[in-house]
Amino acid sequence: MKTSKRTALLLALLLPACATSDEVREPSPQLAGRVSDLNGRPLAAAAVVLDRGEHVRGASVVTVFTEQNGAFRFPRQADLVSAQSTLEVRLLGYRPAVMPVSKREAGATIDFVLEPVSNRANQVPASAWLAAAPESQGKHLTQLMCTACHQFPSPKVRHYGELLATVPGGEQLKSQEKQAWQRVVRKEAWRSMVMYMRAKTYDVFPEGTAMDIRNIPWDTVQNPEYALFNLEDEAIIADFLADQLPTQFELLSDYSYGAPSAVNDRTVIREYRLPQAALVREVTAVVGSPYIWGADVRKNRLLRLDPQTGDQNWFPVPYEKATGPHTIVGDRDGRIWVSMIENDLLGRFDPEREQWKLWTVNETGTNVFGGQAIVHDIAFDHEERLAHDARGRIWLTLAGHNKMAGLDTQTGEVHHYAAPPIDGRSSINVTLYGTVMSPDGKCAWFSQLNGYVGCFNTEKLEYEGLVEFPRGAGPRRMSIDRNDVLWIPLFGAGQLVKYDARARKELARYDLPDRSAAPYEVTWDERRQVLWVANANADALYRFDPVTERFSVLPLPRSQAYFRQVALHPQSNDLLLTYANIPAGSGPSMVVIIEPGD
Repeated sequence: MKTSKRTALLLALLLPACATSDEVREPSPQLAGRVSDLNGRPLAAAAVVLDRGEHVRGASVVTVFTEQNGAFRFPRQADLVSAQSTLEVRLLGYRPAVMPVSKREAGATIDFVLEPVSNRANQVPASAWLAAAPESQGKHLTQLMCTACHQFPSPKVRHYGELLATVPGGEQLKSQEKQAWQRVVRKEAWRSMVMYMRAKTYDVFPEGTAMDIRNIPWDTVQNPEYALFNLEDEAIIADFLADQLPTQFELLSDYSYGAPSAVNDRTVIREYRLPQAALVREVTAVVGSPYIWGADVRKNRLLRLDPQTGDQNWFPVPYEKATGPHTIVGDRDGRIWVSMIENDLLGRFDPEREQWKLWTVNETGTNVFGGQAIVHDIAFDHEERLAHDARGRIWLTLAGHNKMAGLDTQTGEVHHYAAPPIDGRSSINVTLYGTVMSPDGKCAWFSQLNGYVGCFNTEKLEYEGLVEFPRGAGPRRMSIDRNDVLWIPLFGAGQLVKYDARARKELARYDLPDRSAAPYEVTWDERRQVLWVANANADALYRFDPVTERFSVLPLPRSQAYFRQVALHPQSNDLLLTYANIPAGSGPSMVVIIEPGD
């Protein structure tokens, strides 16, 4: 990195000589500078990441991007920085440049010069290692199952793959026979890993769970009836990994995002560190509240984050057993609805009164959701708010039973409706997952990970309009717009489907720029009239314009940035998301607020 005397002096402003505490206010002028290459040419869309250290007011990390002339400028604000603050510039294809923020001189700018690199192995997301594999049922099924909880291939999986590069033994065999024998060994080794991951899926359950794997017989843990993937899936995945997963991960030169940049010099990303032991997988904001709210599935509690100060408050679910808060949706009255994956609970939290209301048993003591139901998703509308049908009921998916459930919130009455079965799969194998409500309230559209997308008619109380997808495609969390267009992400296939929910026909299917990105959820943005695609495996967010039918990409400033959903702030329309890997602590744990800059 090339720096000038003027650059070094500029940093002095961040720690004035009179400062006596660990935190000081950043004085005027703003932190600003320029990024160029070795030939002095400006570099656009480079991420400039200010890590402000621990125990600072506001966001832990603030990221801005360079404009066409390479200039960047951080927002003028009253945030505090510490002696441990650092400034880093990142751009795919260039060596990162890091500078400690310890001194700067008033009126100067910070100039970064980036050196190009040919090897991008340390810069690419997990998805890059699957890019060379041809699109196939095996690849899609692997992405669907192995990226369900964390990025794949994770660093540990890459190391395992390297160990299998050379299988010892078989020296007495002829060359062709030896290769066949080694492939059998690799396949069985990967099959053992898949079996191990079947056990690791129990990590999704919260502290205090009755599903503690230490207390469950191994035969039960490995029973394919109780897992997302059955024995046939297991064999297909093991075949793919043995034949297609790379065996070296030290060199990669040709990865790109595959789409134009969605950032500009007004784009700002703010990241807030959470406890690593937390597992906040979803966040939202509601009308009338200045806070960001999140569901901590691990610790059985609700997060309240003040984005101005960074202060975090936690509200435990008032229940004597484990609950596992999972999906979080706001309503139009500013209340927060939370589904819980353990002990059959649905909760509603009033932010103003800081009070919970729980639905779990009726007056006779009967479990209203049927027991081991895994209350999963809550139907929302085209503005991502809690939706009701014409009778005022809300609709939920019961992942454990492959059922839709309608709840009358006034009476507490719940009715369940079993979805059509899938041959060869148990209800857990199928997994009824996401749900959205049509604008007229007559259709609760649902997705199944290994089955259909379809409509549950809330008037006729029956299933209709079933849409079948190939094995491994994996429709996940959908979105719907006010014109009854259903947007369906295919988590395994890496595609986006546009579906006319009125005419009941597919209108288009789009390949994602990176088909191994694992699109977990899509969010319709009513104000911008665009779609945001949350990619669990690519450390990037996609923006899709339905008019031009083109994607653009917003790279995130974090590796292993496993995120599942994007919420829209009801006032600012900023984007809200959270990083959370399973097992907790294996990746960053942060709440993220993005100002797209449009």
